Amino acid sequence: MSALKTWILFFCAAFLFAACSDGGSPSKVSVDELGDVDSSSSDDDGSKPEGSNPTAKSGSSKPGDKIVINGGKDTIYVADAEGSLYYSSGIFCWTEGCEKNFAPSSSSATKPASSGANVSGGSSSSKGNSSSSVKQSSSSQAPAVSVDSRAPTVDMTAMKLTDVRNNQTYSLLKIGSVYWMESNLTYKPNTGYQCDATVEIETEPGPEATKETVNVCDHYGIYYAYSAKDVVCPSGWRLPTKDEVDAALASMEKKPRKELDEWWVLGGRFKQEGSNWLFGNNNGQGHLWIQKSSANEVAIRFQDYGSWETPKYVTADDQTEKRAYNVRCVMSE
Repeated sequence: MSALKTWILFFCAAFLFAACSDGGSPSKVSVDELGDVDSSSSDDDGSKPEGSNPTAKSGSSKPGDKIVINGGKDTIYVADAEGSLYYSSGIFCWTEGCEKNFAPSSSSATKPASSGANVSGGSSSSKGNSSSSVKQSSSSQAPAVSVDSRAPTVDMTAMKLTDVRNNQTYSLLKIGSVYWMESNLTYKPNTGYQCDATVEIETEPGPEATKETVNVCDHYGIYYAYSAKDVVCPSGWRLPTKDEVDAALASMEKKPRKELDEWWVLGGRFKQEGSNWLFGNNNGQGHLWIQKSSANEVAIRFQDYGSWETPKYVTADDQTEKRAYNVRCVMSE
């Protein structure tokens, strides 16, 4: 039996042992627990396996460090500073439920729990950390977008969601059979977002209003690049479909203009020009990423150039990856 097969068997056995010892819940595995691959051994095809990454050791590992095996076909990523791993071949995940990040277009999601329940789809350590899942970006040269896989806490009586990844609480609105976050997502992954801009806001309305300069993400929520949009929602939540956006628009047809502005958020957008990302269209446009439709629509645009205009869907083109828009997460009943 080749060294690679022996290593993989040990790798899987360690995973099963850890899962069984914890009541069936997958446990984090550090790089040190795997040991090193014998770099002098060869695969069945005669090629040498690419073994351990000397930097991916507990105490010196960092998110993004990786171990490549099987001639480069499979990769194990170091997910966090504790040395937790994520196996990217799609066979399994190190944290319960993290495979959802690989099927962002699926309409299925975790059913809401009863009032006051904690909707849990992942494990967490006593330190408040959990394994992270890693999704490779479309560009082989771009860093992978790494997200925390922990599920949020949802109180259906109070209609509140708390994203335990950054302790941000969102009010929820039920439209049909879909629960919507009522404000834009504020979670920051390791990469794939833009926040480097400021806006001037009125701290109090009225004739004596004072103004304050704030970061756009602090005020409007995070602006996510196209490569990150599908993985940033908390576990069990996802981007809305076009049909779900249409239902939300229809439910708000008779709402006052002020309420529409506040709910959809006309917070501008980021646009890449050369190597720079520029913020623009504040108070004039707002954009939300959606799941790609059958007509290749990937975002919804809300617009105000002096009078409210009908929202329009944005179709993917060669400029799509040069935009950063907001995200509003939803969950099906």
